[in-house]
Amino acid sequence: MSLNNKRKYKLHAIPCSMCCPKRNFKLHAIPCSMCCPPPESLATNIHAFIVNFTTTGLIPQGTGIPLDTNLILTPGITHTPGSSVINIEAGTYWVEYTTKSSAPTANFVSTRALLNGSPIVGATVVSPQVASGTFQTLSSGFLVVAPNLVNTLEIAADSLGGNIYNSQFASIPNVSVRIVKVS
Repeated sequence: MSLNNKRKYKLHAIPCSMCCPKRNFKLHAIPCSMCCPPPESLATNIHAFIVNFTTTGLIPQGTGIPLDTNLILTPGITHTPGSSVINIEAGTYWVEYTTKSSAPTANFVSTRALLNGSPIVGATVVSPQVASGTFQTLSSGFLVVAPNLVNTLEIAADSLGGNIYNSQFASIPNVSVRIVKVS
């Protein structure tokens, strides 16, 4: 365990030379609670799992995909079934999404994530080249910092000419979004 990892735990109240180097304390193997910061948060209990089971019509490029079912939704994240907008409070979030879609007029299928109406860097997925109308499963996972008191998160069509979302199976969502607030 490195010194940096050891500093994340406070296990005793005796000062140590790891965090009090100017004092003449005996070296302890672990940092003290007297002067070491508390452990950093690795996750919170704020999370959501929101999906869409309904086949969509053509959704224009840049437009959010409506999500019809809230499977898990805890306080701090809100969503109205049928809307594309997921509201999240300020913080850092781990977001994962999976989509099953086709692009009827393009050779690439693409989906992106938006925060407050703007594309999130690193959250756009593009398929390999396929025949127009071919269904592709795309997924992405990313960290996003939501700066405002209330922020909007959307998964949006990104293919030139738009996307159609269809899982081809009634019990399998064509869009799923998992969100965990990490801090």
